[in-house]
Amino acid sequence: MVHFVILSEAKNPYRIAQETPSVATTASSGRPNRVFHGDEILMIKRNLLVTLVVLVILAGGIFMIQQNQTPQVPPAMINAGFESNPLDGWETAGVVESSGYESERRLTHPGGNAPLESIQKLSDMSNGWYTLKVWVSSSGKQKEAYIALKDCGKDEARASVPIVRSDQWIQVVVSAKVTKHQCTISLYSDAEAEAWVSFDNVEMIPGHAALSVMGADISSLKKSEDKGGVYAYEDGTPADALKILSEHGMNYARIRVW
Repeated sequence: MVHFVILSEAKNPYRIAQETPSVATTASSGRPNRVFHGDEILMIKRNLLVTLVVLVILAGGIFMIQQNQTPQVPPAMINAGFESNPLDGWETAGVVESSGYESERRLTHPGGNAPLESIQKLSDMSNGWYTLKVWVSSSGKQKEAYIALKDCGKDEARASVPIVRSDQWIQVVVSAKVTKHQCTISLYSDAEAEAWVSFDNVEMIPGHAALSVMGADISSLKKSEDKGGVYAYEDGTPADALKILSEHGMNYARIRVW
């Protein structure tokens, strides 16, 4: 809560007059009453104005700190591990399968049809930064797959599902700032026929996660291109490999010299 202090000249404890300074004595206390002339009046007004401005600035700073502080309580999620069936809490065309990540079940998006998206809408959230963590596995033949936080107040935040061995799980993380007391978790995939992408153990926690280094080993890139290697965006559009990597967040590269 922000408290404001309003200063009013009507309740100035000093008796202000424009006449020449003089000294008077009260009958009750015998102490002199101070009478101020014009220059002193202006000085008092300036001091009051400066004090008011400082109070407003401090109140604004307190408000900004409260707006940007990290929430302490995780938002309430339903069926984060996909252990109930039907899929309570989720809007999805995916299916529940066995052999989840350290659990009995997982959510799977089969390939071969239109892109699939599973979402869960969270409300009554404290504003601030949140991080979504999801364990993912795939057949390795997806056209595109990612986890995302959207409708949180700013631009959608995404993290791609990497291509790994189908018997492995990897945790993918993405952060977003909530400014509207709500946010939507999105699990998305677009895969070829007989391909699949699985999700498990969805977790939403307060705080902001970021990678300071996103690198790649490009030592064999020139050799690959010399032998006819072609690199393309997710939609199949060919492009320069380094440009693609850079646009997907790469900020460091390693080159080995033989």
